[in-house]
Amino acid sequence: MNRVIGVIELGRLIRQKWYWILAFLLIGISSAHILTTYVIVPQYSAETKILVSRPVDSAQALELGDIETNIQMINTYRDIIQDPIVLDKVREELGNTLSEEELKGKMEVITQTDSQIFSIQVVDADPERAALIADTIATIFKENVGSVINIDNAAILSPARIPTEPISPHYLFNIVIGALMGSVFGLGLILVQNLADKKVHDENFAAEHLGWLPLGAISTISKKELIQMNDLIQSIDETKKVSSTEVKHIAGKEPTHV
Repeated sequence: MNRVIGVIELGRLIRQKWYWILAFLLIGISSAHILTTYVIVPQYSAETKILVSRPVDSAQALELGDIETNIQMINTYRDIIQDPIVLDKVREELGNTLSEEELKGKMEVITQTDSQIFSIQVVDADPERAALIADTIATIFKENVGSVINIDNAAILSPARIPTEPISPHYLFNIVIGALMGSVFGLGLILVQNLADKKVHDENFAAEHLGWLPLGAISTISKKELIQMNDLIQSIDETKKVSSTEVKHIAGKEPTHV
């Protein structure tokens, strides 16, 4: 038998078992806190900025077309930075502690619209190593870009600074996600438990789902009322026993003749 839970019934279930949702919400928050604080490794980002322009004759003014050409060349610079001609020398400078794929995974070339400046961003678990890798890539690129294309005017505008705050994980974001996942899991568990429950809890079920008309109802009594009833029954039994004993005593006496 397929059951459909309406909004009213869902609200009733939430009111009845709200503590399930609260419990799983707290579990989700606690799990997110533990994962964020003790399990997930913090990541730090360091960035260095580079300005590269093509050589211009000193007697010739820099025209707008030259600037646009320099901007379009930034994609070429990105490919050169990610090429083994740069990465292999960077790995040598770092003591070959990283593979080429690992180095590519840590770095990103960031460009800005209508700007001749681009940035090399490196993300690593060690803030000092992140800054070292970024500066090393920028230096190796500056020294070798002239051997690839006709560029001799590459300048490092700002060396990478050692970051003090991690960029991930985001504590508040993870806590919110943990709370939402815990609440949804608790609500889902309530729905599953209700759909799997085949018991008849009230007369409305028989009327709505089976088409039966209720003929009566058996009331329930509390534990306190049950104790009072037992005490009353015991007192009645004791009264009956006393009365029976008195009757037997009177009946057993011999009649007195005058």
